[in-house]
Amino acid sequence: MKKINLMQLIVVLLLFIPSFFLIKNLISKTNEVEIIPEATVVSKPVTAPRSGAFLGVSLYDQNYKTLVDIEEKVNKHFALVGVYQAWGDPKNKFNSDWARSIASHRSIPFITWEPWKPISGYDRSESKVYQPEFALKNITNHDFDSYIVSYATAVKKFGKPVMIRFAHEMNGNWYSWGSTFNTPDEYIAAWRHVHDIFVKEGATNATWVWSPNEIYTDPRTPYADDILRFYPGDEYVDWVGFSSFNWANQYKHNVWKDPEDMYAQTLSVLKQLNKPIMITETASADGATPEMKANWIKALAHYINNNPVIKGILWFDIADNGINWSIDSTPLSQKAFEEEFNNYFIYYYTAQN
Repeated sequence: MKKINLMQLIVVLLLFIPSFFLIKNLISKTNEVEIIPEATVVSKPVTAPRSGAFLGVSLYDQNYKTLVDIEEKVNKHFALVGVYQAWGDPKNKFNSDWARSIASHRSIPFITWEPWKPISGYDRSESKVYQPEFALKNITNHDFDSYIVSYATAVKKFGKPVMIRFAHEMNGNWYSWGSTFNTPDEYIAAWRHVHDIFVKEGATNATWVWSPNEIYTDPRTPYADDILRFYPGDEYVDWVGFSSFNWANQYKHNVWKDPEDMYAQTLSVLKQLNKPIMITETASADGATPEMKANWIKALAHYINNNPVIKGILWFDIADNGINWSIDSTPLSQKAFEEEFNNYFIYYYTAQN
């Protein structure tokens, strides 16, 4: 073996060291190029599918395993994955890890964003619900700007589509932002203020879903049947939707209703806005026999098939108000969902949908 003397070793090192740092610098810059697009390339809002309707589910928590478990049970994949996030909750930040998991799953994170501090229990009396610190005029008056900015910044950094349903069911008296405690003008001003912050921060990947409760009549609740009074305007809304449940005689005076009876009136009004429409929350309680909920699920799937203006639906797969709304509350309801939500529905999200 040929020996290398000290002088030759020094020459080799002098030649190698600059090359080493040049290569290291290039590697570093390559990594930067891979990271930057994640924070700066922001997708556009979600457009309506050309045909069919997105199939979605709303879950209790941001737990990926919960999603996978229900998908395996019903042999379906959900294109929309909904969760609920309250401003006054300790876990009120945009969960980028969860959102990335959902996006990798070829689904869209669908966040119901609630400006209040969640209350425990099922008591939704006005004295329990009213939270003056979360009055909508306080949002407009910049009280929550730092939180909104931080949330918008995180959404922008995520970069992929996110659907945000802000302050839903505003024509009700069971949330602090409802019409019992705030005027329609205050609601519109708060919505526009939040939306404007997202635009200013460049979070244009947020798709804004305006979603009242279904039209109903209650003399104690202003504008319960006049949902368009709360509409923020075309430039502030991407999709419209509504909540509607078959309570099946299990809560207050709500009786058993078929999908046609539940949806028709509200759907007729929302059509006037010429925006993509979805059913943002729906489910049925169990009836007197297992066949009743199973038949209701069949009727639901048929109703959406026969109303192509409906471009998405999220099943509320949560136990709430003492009622089990889950798809699989009985074997028959689970089987009906699996069989009836057929290929008309869109199970995976792609930009080409």
